[in-house]
Amino acid sequence: VRVEFPLGILPENISLKPQNFDAAMTQQQAFAEGEIVSSQLQVEVWTNRGSENVLFNDGEEMRIYVRVNRQAYVRLLYILADGAKTLLFDGLYIDQSKVNQVVEVPEEFECASPFGAEMMIAVARTKLFDPLETVEVGGYFFLQSTNSQVTADLTRGTKGFKRKKKESSEIQQSESRLVITTMSNEVSR
Repeated sequence: VRVEFPLGILPENISLKPQNFDAAMTQQQAFAEGEIVSSQLQVEVWTNRGSENVLFNDGEEMRIYVRVNRQAYVRLLYILADGAKTLLFDGLYIDQSKVNQVVEVPEEFECASPFGAEMMIAVARTKLFDPLETVEVGGYFFLQSTNSQVTADLTRGTKGFKRKKKESSEIQQSESRLVITTMSNEVSR
């Protein structure tokens, strides 16, 4: 359903943008800069709510799906509304039998605070990624970097990637990003 209304009917204390909108835009720009896209390897990522205007409410479950056009390893990073970066899945191997097919990530995730604009990044690579340094908190693995560009480089596994690429033209890498808005069920007045 699409609803249009004049903004003037909303109370002044209600914003249509998430509170973390500016910070989320900075994160998105960091990942847009230096994005690695291969002409030979493509990756798609989406949720059980699709890939555009994705909205989850507190307590709802999110399922994640990926598709690649050749054998690859997939790394999934999720940036929460507060800027925390969690490694959802690392090294998901998609073999030849699953190429060009929908592959469901074998875990479900529940929407919980913090709420706001969030981002999921899927990076596919024909060679296994180097391990990331993470800290486990509540069953999730968090990256410690607060710098968006450093996080982008770590997530992509690009440390040494250009050197390795020269040695072997067979290494291909590509990525896809998905913006997700999460909301609390509470209505503030």
